[in-house]
Amino acid sequence: MKKFTGKFLNGGSRSALRILRAIALGLVALLWTHTVSYAQTCEPPTGTVYFYADNLDACYDGDNLYTVTVSLKDFHNVDSLNLLLDYDEVYWKFESAKVLLTEFKSTSSGPNGANKPMRIVDNSTSGQLNFLWTEKVTRGRIPSSVGNKVAFAELTFSLKNFPNNTLPSYINNLSWLTGSKVLYCGGGLNYNVWNNVTYTNGKITTNISYTTVNVSVTPQVLDCPGDKALVTV
Repeated sequence: MKKFTGKFLNGGSRSALRILRAIALGLVALLWTHTVSYAQTCEPPTGTVYFYADNLDACYDGDNLYTVTVSLKDFHNVDSLNLLLDYDEVYWKFESAKVLLTEFKSTSSGPNGANKPMRIVDNSTSGQLNFLWTEKVTRGRIPSSVGNKVAFAELTFSLKNFPNNTLPSYINNLSWLTGSKVLYCGGGLNYNVWNNVTYTNGKITTNISYTTVNVSVTPQVLDCPGDKALVTV
């Protein structure tokens, strides 16, 4: 009886071990498949990456809001940004920012953590905007930007001391700073700096007084008193 029981338990143990081994191998295969689905091949950008602060010429307006875009070009295999944009904090105040591209809004998660959607942080004391963004799940790619300039954010400013501004015109120079960094994945949680980047500065210009005023009247001749004409200044 003891011999029979011993053989029975020994056989049962081997069967249990085989079952546990099969389960473990299945879990390993599932984990490998899940990891591969998020795997990144950390190739660098394919060439120069471009960033632009665009230009705006605007009237001295009653709402005192001036919105300009910032754009990019050839954004391929870029996985993290830490960009610095300087503006004139003496006469201008930063009001708000709006991110335009869905690629910069993702909050998806993967084995390396969750994406960090783009934030635009204002340091009003120094007059600097900090663009922060990190992609951790897939590669940072904006197909529409390959060979094309694409706006990725809107920046809105106002004039300080409005409406009591006294200068003939005000210019808000938007200049990228040398501390800006463009990075691509280096495997795991590591990132490499990509230095082949071209930055183009921009500005906002608003004129209060004009040396020349052009006036047109349409039509120039009226038939009767009380007829209306359109005057364009």
